[in-house]
Amino acid sequence: MRPWSSGGADGSAVEFEPDLAAALGRKLGVRFRFEHASFDQLLPGLKAKKFDVVVAGMTDTKKRQLGNSGAFSARNQVAFLDYFTSGSSLVVREGNPRRIDEPGDLCGRTVAVQRATTQVDFMAQQVTNCLTRGEKAPTVVEGDTNGETLDLVGAGTADVQITDTPAALYSVRCVDSDRRYEAEGPSAPAL
Repeated sequence: MRPWSSGGADGSAVEFEPDLAAALGRKLGVRFRFEHASFDQLLPGLKAKKFDVVVAGMTDTKKRQLGNSGAFSARNQVAFLDYFTSGSSLVVREGNPRRIDEPGDLCGRTVAVQRATTQVDFMAQQVTNCLTRGEKAPTVVEGDTNGETLDLVGAGTADVQITDTPAALYSVRCVDSDRRYEAEGPSAPAL
């Protein structure tokens, strides 16, 4: 569930990112074939040559550029073409019953994030921040997809979801659900 890429009725990739990749392919004289993969498998798949290119709303970080070791290695290095910049936002149930308005409100809360995203790293820092202030650490629950983590908030299993701002706004405005959401933010910095 992302506003920039999703599956069409026939299973094809639709929305902004597939259109961008198709335009890039036309410029390069190649045709891209799209494959769906979980977010946490995008960079490993690229490095293993399962994919030639990854077109995804992925934050460009040094850690991702250099690989998990954080050290320069031509074999592990990934190049990014940054085509948009986004921060992160907090998504809560309509009415914000837990009164979560900013990252400082996450202490002691259950926070849903998508696996392998920068929000995981952000929450590791928030755990440290809460403990340093003598407050209870947040409980972090990771899901495979943005939709899965949003569902945790809707079901009341998580108090808040942290996701990229475009995905948060999409969730608030466009998700076909009997549950209603609000976005608080952009609250967290682009990580």
